Amino acid sequence: MNTVKSFQHDVAPESVMKSSNSVANSMLIKTFLIIAFLVLSASSWALEPEVQAAKDEGMRLWGISEWIEMQPYLEPAAEAGDVEAMYYLGEASRLLDRGLSQAAMDWYLQAADHNDGYAMLRLFQGGACTAGDRCPDGHEDWHHAALAVAQPQAEAGDPDAMLAMFDIYRMFNEPRRAGASRGFFDTYPL
Repeated sequence: MNTVKSFQHDVAPESVMKSSNSVANSMLIKTFLIIAFLVLSASSWALEPEVQAAKDEGMRLWGISEWIEMQPYLEPAAEAGDVEAMYYLGEASRLLDRGLSQAAMDWYLQAADHNDGYAMLRLFQGGACTAGDRCPDGHEDWHHAALAVAQPQAEAGDPDAMLAMFDIYRMFNEPRRAGASRGFFDTYPL
């Protein structure tokens, strides 16, 4: 007579559940440790405390339209690689010089080198490619470069990039010469 052998687990179902819970907990701990490592690594990219304090003062001065006084406070942060400081130094120079001056263009170009879409839009608005012969590599003009940077971020759900896309798409309808009337853009700058 043939006997059918059945395979019996010698492990109780409760211990299987405990085992899978410990695997899940282990994965959770590993994920937490990776995130903690990334956060701590990112903090090492932060500005030195005195440079950050100077940047904060510069941004405060920007907020009250003290464009000349803000620059010495933001320059150390920009030199340390802070893209926001680069952009606002470009803004201050543009506002003080009443247009895209060489100083403003230099700051915007530095910010654009770090993929700042708004700096790219200012370069487009000021005619850096047409009048200044400073065009982005691999793109027809600066608003195309800004689109290439912001679109993947917006598609990934980045709300700041989504907002930037509004300004980028609006630029595709703008005149392509420096000093051309910008209408709404003049009234409500980036």
